[in-house]
Amino acid sequence: MSDQFQQRFPGHGRVVDHGVGDPVRARETSSSPRVTRFGLFEVDLQVGELRKCGLRIKLQEKPFQILARLLEQPGAMVTRQELRQRLWPADTFVDFERSLNTGIRKLRAALGDDPDNPRFVETLLRRGYRFIAPIEGIRPAEKIMLAVLPLENLSDDPAQEYFSDGLTEELITQLARLCPRRIGVIARSSIMRYRGTEKGVDQIGRELSVDYILEGSVRRAGDRVRVAAQLIQVSDQVHLWAESYDRELADIFAIQSQIAQQVAHSLELELLPTQQAALAQTQTTNFSAYESYLKGRHYWNQFTEDGSRKGIAHFGQAIESDPRYAPAYAGLALCYAQLGGLFGGIPATEAFPKAKEAALKALEIDEMLDEAHGALGVSSLFHEWDWTAAERQFQRALALNPGSGFAHHRYALYLAAMGSLNNACAEEKKALELDPLSLLFNTVLAWLLYFVRQYDQAVEQCEKTLDLDFNYALAHWQLGRARERQLMFEEAIAAFERAESLSRHMPMCVAALGHTFAVAGRESEAHRVLEELQELSKRRHVSSYFHALIYLGLGEKDRGFEYLYKASEERSLWLIFLNAEPVFDLLRSDPQFHDLLHRVGLPARRNDVAASQRTHATRQ
Repeated sequence: MSDQFQQRFPGHGRVVDHGVGDPVRARETSSSPRVTRFGLFEVDLQVGELRKCGLRIKLQEKPFQILARLLEQPGAMVTRQELRQRLWPADTFVDFERSLNTGIRKLRAALGDDPDNPRFVETLLRRGYRFIAPIEGIRPAEKIMLAVLPLENLSDDPAQEYFSDGLTEELITQLARLCPRRIGVIARSSIMRYRGTEKGVDQIGRELSVDYILEGSVRRAGDRVRVAAQLIQVSDQVHLWAESYDRELADIFAIQSQIAQQVAHSLELELLPTQQAALAQTQTTNFSAYESYLKGRHYWNQFTEDGSRKGIAHFGQAIESDPRYAPAYAGLALCYAQLGGLFGGIPATEAFPKAKEAALKALEIDEMLDEAHGALGVSSLFHEWDWTAAERQFQRALALNPGSGFAHHRYALYLAAMGSLNNACAEEKKALELDPLSLLFNTVLAWLLYFVRQYDQAVEQCEKTLDLDFNYALAHWQLGRARERQLMFEEAIAAFERAESLSRHMPMCVAALGHTFAVAGRESEAHRVLEELQELSKRRHVSSYFHALIYLGLGEKDRGFEYLYKASEERSLWLIFLNAEPVFDLLRSDPQFHDLLHRVGLPARRNDVAASQRTHATRQ
């Protein structure tokens, strides 16, 4: 490796372990207590809740983390310095003393504790705090895991598959919201890989690590529908319950509710009155609107630019049929966010205002719709760069539906943008626990490992994703990025060329190829890719961010910043990861980079990962 190359790209190819751990988190089997009781209070560390007499008490994240840390060593002093190191990382520029004092004050307010005569949290002046109440640890009941296999389409028309798939997804959604502390439901993208499978229940159960499987079929003929379903225990393949419903199409909502109730009864889940009422609630009685909605979900789930556009059309038809159909507005918001976000099919300044408008309309009709909160959070994060609003919406979505893989996934992206990379990886692993075969979630975990500069693990994670589907363009794209950082340029170029071909010349894949040509010294080919991007921009939107990447790879810093500034005017979503993206490590001390961070609204924080790399390089 030449000295000249190291001067232009310091730390390139070096890997630093920052303790993220294995790419895929195993199911928790620890017998240690996750619920702690003291007095009238109960703390559930797994779901992050403080309850009094069974009722949840509102407590913000930092005060809850302080409480959790104190409960780890009841009766022992936890120093202020230890709390700082544990809860306020060194790369976060906050007024620690003020933040800690505020957190303690809010914790005491939630507990009704008196600092002068404490029952729970004692202050040890200038040193730390101690939890002084007697506690009782409780091991919670093991969480049940369930998979809803794709309902088989028995209709004469194969085109009706969107209908059976839609019913499958609706059942997954209803069951996931029932008792999230007691039951986990594998998400759609993982179970759809078992459509038409000849694998047995026992094998599927092992592959998905589930205890129960719900399977069935749908036959639609004219205005009638027949739905059959059965619940099977994986361990011995015993059928716990089976039922068939032969009804009019308009009764499809009642059928879904009855199946969910029967599953809950068979698994001995105690439903609260609010949960029973939610099952009985129908978002629309207009079957035409519902059918258009299912078609919209079908296309949105394809996770392609074309699918997003078709999804917008079908969600729009659902809204025309029923202007008060909240999930259709939420679906519309998600399609616009997808189209203006990763795919960049239309400018962010056009897509995200439409996404926000649709999400707000959905919440005006139904404030409890987690997907609408998620879409609103995406708009705040990717377009408005309003970090506080984004966090609020993502946490609201998680509170409403902790069993949603997408809720954890979106929150992971927020954490990555804020520089909390280890927590981002942990959150994405939660998404994968709920959706282990999701190509998107598996690839994003590799992306986050790349942000942490764990390039070997990122490559390994990409290869695992490609084992699931070798034609998944985003996994090839991320594999190329990790290979480039390892200085394996030929492998990176091969990965990017495949990604470009599979994605039909998606700008992010084209630009990544051009950047690698540039850093590999193949400048004429890098300039050819720049010309390709210019031609591509005549047919579709291409973010200035992608031009910037190639110019920076060529060492043309001024041109690179010129296009980065243009990207900030375009509100390019890629800029929210400025503090995490390794490509920018060389620029972090440049005043223009600090100015760019200011424009985006990100703090000019020290990049510990890059600093570690530079230190490591100096010692060689």
